[in-house]
Amino acid sequence: MLKYKTVVGEINCAIAEFSKFLSDSVALDCLSDELGNEQNYVNIRNKEWEKTHWPNQENAGVYFLFGINKANEADVAVYIGKASLGAKIGNRIYTHLNKDRANGDYSFSDKDGNSFRVEFTSGLNFEKGKIVFLAPALEEFLITRLAGKVHLMNVSGNKA
Repeated sequence: MLKYKTVVGEINCAIAEFSKFLSDSVALDCLSDELGNEQNYVNIRNKEWEKTHWPNQENAGVYFLFGINKANEADVAVYIGKASLGAKIGNRIYTHLNKDRANGDYSFSDKDGNSFRVEFTSGLNFEKGKIVFLAPALEEFLITRLAGKVHLMNVSGNKA
């Protein structure tokens, strides 16, 4: 997970920037700096699907899929998504990764067609602060602010 430290740092800087638009009474969590902590980042490589617990899977919020380029493992990327309007983070991750469940090699492609192997997932719970309505706004803010700064696997909204 340490290879994603720069990506996590950029995400957290963008979350802090987004937070400046909010009232002081609204507190947004950042991603944890504890990159090896399974409570915050779940390593999904070589794990049995049924035994995998996604961070904040039962909550709405913003989630992250971290992956490496299959052709160049030095190239790391992130997919940023949101779970809102009744969706839960676990359901959204399931939608993305279920297609590769049988072989355990969770693949994602970026806007240029480069293939990435998803290694870690993480998620931010927006239900605890009753701020689920902010999940779509933060997702779009992160995608637009991070395009060009980190490699995004997002296709929609990724103009870099």
